[in-house]
Amino acid sequence: MTSRASLRTSRSFKTFPGLLQTEAYARAVLASGPIAAEDVERFVKVRMERQKAVFDRPRPPLAVFVVDEAALRRGDPVLMSEQLDHLVESASRPNLAGQLVTDPNEPAVLVRVWDAVRGHTLPRDQSIELMKARPWMKR
Repeated sequence: MTSRASLRTSRSFKTFPGLLQTEAYARAVLASGPIAAEDVERFVKVRMERQKAVFDRPRPPLAVFVVDEAALRRGDPVLMSEQLDHLVESASRPNLAGQLVTDPNEPAVLVRVWDAVRGHTLPRDQSIELMKARPWMKR
């Protein structure tokens, strides 16, 4: 499913989204969580393959990532330097929009607002039909 998507959105406030992680950063994040030590390398490999499937195809999706600025400051400086270089390179792609939330109080509010907005939208098919019908243009 992800390899065929034309739009990918992600919000991550403690770590960088998997699609933006370097191999070393992914390894560190996965090793610090509930994944068994013997399974970490397998998960890292899957994560890296997923990145390639999404971004290294002829028509990669538009991807929007919102990350808490505090995530830039967490972790080993050497590991984070490599990760930040990767983020700068990734954010330079024309199909990728990476944005930072700089107010430490905002992430939770933004998640609630986004979810509330999405809860009041028409489903995709109905939105398309409404745009095709253009009832506001008929006299």
